[in-house]
Amino acid sequence: DVYSLGVILYRIITGESPYQNKSSARMLLREISDRNTANPTPSVPGVNIPPDLVAICDKALNKSAEQRFENARVMGDELAAFLDGRQ
Repeated sequence: DVYSLGVILYRIITGESPYQNKSSARMLLREISDRNTANPTPSVPGVNIPPDLVAICDKALNKSAEQRFENARVMGDELAAFLDGRQ
């Protein structure tokens, strides 16, 4: 699903999981489903990540399914546009 692709993209961008320091599956599921906590945003100290790429990742990782990409194809189209410089 799109959320899982967002997790993969986050790892590609940062080299880390979007949910660090979660010691149990229960804590991880609580973090992912808690809409009162912020969505993970990719960042690496000292590295300038293009804002358009951050926006794609943010949208894929949105905790609200209605706010994510409609499907993986739409997300792929956004990534292709970013890579082609069309954004």
